[in-house]
Amino acid sequence: MSQFAVELVEPSCLMSKLGEIGGVVHRSFLEPPWNFTWKLEPSDDPDSGLGFVTMLAQHGADFFVARDSDGRIVGVGAGIAFDESMLEHFSVNGAQSGDYYCATVAVDSSARKNGLFRRLVDARIERARERGIPRVYVRTRVDAQTVIDYYMGLGFREVTRYMVDQGGTRSERVVMVMDLDPAPTS
Repeated sequence: MSQFAVELVEPSCLMSKLGEIGGVVHRSFLEPPWNFTWKLEPSDDPDSGLGFVTMLAQHGADFFVARDSDGRIVGVGAGIAFDESMLEHFSVNGAQSGDYYCATVAVDSSARKNGLFRRLVDARIERARERGIPRVYVRTRVDAQTVIDYYMGLGFREVTRYMVDQGGTRSERVVMVMDLDPAPTS
């Protein structure tokens, strides 16, 4: 049995967990390959760790967390059904309102190499499938070839590349999409 549990954070509990969730995202993206220079706060700046997760929460994102055996959050996966404002913010070419966006996966360095990245990705894809959403989008840096290969192995395909400023860095991003089959009905 895994020493980590992955669970959906209930919306009623989300705001009280944002500090811890933002901390995991912040720490993870300071490290390679991301090398963001962003700060943890303020919560109203989407170019800070806490601000990014706060913005997602305010738009109704799903947050999955991975907890270690002590109950500490060591991984985060956030996904959101696009609305018009999110489409504009993320500039994901080809995406439509209602498509699902896997906005972030972050795993503390102390918990890596335990399959948490995959479990957090799978949880978001399954969430979209359960909601009957036809397409799931991800974006990552073009120099994160391991991540690109991982998503391509799941069935994502590249749709575009573009430059973006995020987390204090300017980098080229690759956008990928996966067409989903609806969840089986019982």
